[in-house]
Amino acid sequence: MTLLLIILFALRRWRKSVLTLALIISISAAYAITISGTAPDYAGKKLEFLTRTDPVSGNVLPLFKLEPDGKGNFSAEVDIKSPVYCFCDMGVYRGELILTPEKNLRLTFPKLRNKSFEESKNPYFEPLEVWLQVNGGDKSILNNQIANFDQLFYQLNDQYITQLVYRRQKNYLDTIQKRVDMECSGYSHPVFLAHRELRFKTIEAEMTRAGREKIISTLKKSNADQWKMPAFAGLLNGLFVNTLSNESKTMTGAKIKEWIRNKNSIELKKWAMGFTSTTSPLTELLLLKMFHDAYYSGEFSKTAILGMLRSDAFLLHNDAKISSITREIISKLTFLEKGSQAPDICLPTLAGPAWCTASQTKPYLYLLFADLDVPICQEQVKYLKTMVDKTGQNLQIVVVVSPAVKTDISKFVADNQIPEIILLDKPENSFAGQYKVRAYPSAFLLDKNHRVVMAPAKTPLDGFEFQFNQFR
Repeated sequence: MTLLLIILFALRRWRKSVLTLALIISISAAYAITISGTAPDYAGKKLEFLTRTDPVSGNVLPLFKLEPDGKGNFSAEVDIKSPVYCFCDMGVYRGELILTPEKNLRLTFPKLRNKSFEESKNPYFEPLEVWLQVNGGDKSILNNQIANFDQLFYQLNDQYITQLVYRRQKNYLDTIQKRVDMECSGYSHPVFLAHRELRFKTIEAEMTRAGREKIISTLKKSNADQWKMPAFAGLLNGLFVNTLSNESKTMTGAKIKEWIRNKNSIELKKWAMGFTSTTSPLTELLLLKMFHDAYYSGEFSKTAILGMLRSDAFLLHNDAKISSITREIISKLTFLEKGSQAPDICLPTLAGPAWCTASQTKPYLYLLFADLDVPICQEQVKYLKTMVDKTGQNLQIVVVVSPAVKTDISKFVADNQIPEIILLDKPENSFAGQYKVRAYPSAFLLDKNHRVVMAPAKTPLDGFEFQFNQFR
């Protein structure tokens, strides 16, 4: 009898363990969804969808790729655990998409419109953001709910912008809310409700003059799971862009400067909690946004800001999302800083064989990124003949040229007798992109171990030869 009781007790505990394990697996398991469609305009193209790591750094990660065949048919499987926002640049458009674990999606792309020559050469060109249509516009799908909402929201916002922003008439905000709620009455997905609230908080922020920094503390639907959504990033940037720079010029500015100088993140957190009426972990997220902008402002010690970011208060925060975002921000701020390892560049030369920058043996390496369709880049590259004689034998010069549309690169190099190594960059996943080149020409100076000496360095015509004198 005793043995029977023991067996029954063991079976009961085993059954409970199995149920618990099944529950854990069901919670943590990723769902494979299929993304498919037909887009003849995009036949033969490679479309890479990216997702943002967080709302502060702007860093991106590849999520999946679509490669339409000769007829434009495409299909891919993606593993996701929860709703995720992603986007893909396609010509002049940026297609936006929210994936959910439970739904296979059939996408409809906008008619392809490639960038004009001028648009492709403009480093500040911004694509037009459009939500991709999913499953023929089925309104039960989260992506379409947000797309429909945004279309109506921006239409009404534009219609009443004078009353909302300039006259600050709150009754017009109420009018927009009622109209939107009537049109979107059946939309109840938690992510949609958070998106809706964030969009209206953005208008509220534009209408508010005093105390707008406390608006974010009044959010009801949004939580850490929605931090990666574009509406949250938009509100965050709208409320807290360059906050420490602005507040350092107020009555409490001297204290803020002192706290930053002394790396006193404890006092800064106390101030931020009172300033924004928020609690952890949202307070820390707002501080990370403030540190990020302060670093680039040039008004504060970069060493002090990095010191606070590297402290246990952020890197070892008990909320994993804060720790992760901190690492992303540090990675961004320290990329190509003096002494860091620069990415190795391996590309074909004009002669054909690939050449890698890490293989060079001279004490210094000068990288010049150039677009030979741009006249100023042509003049910069031509001047290399003169600069070689002035910089001496300790410097290896490498020109990384972007794909040209109007210029025959081989003929240009031969006609102008360019003496240095010419590498041909790729149109996709370019090394210019890896080095975060925003405009051509851009230059960098590395040492023989491929560590950064200057980022950026001066371009040839801007006087690099004089800048290099200290290293000769």
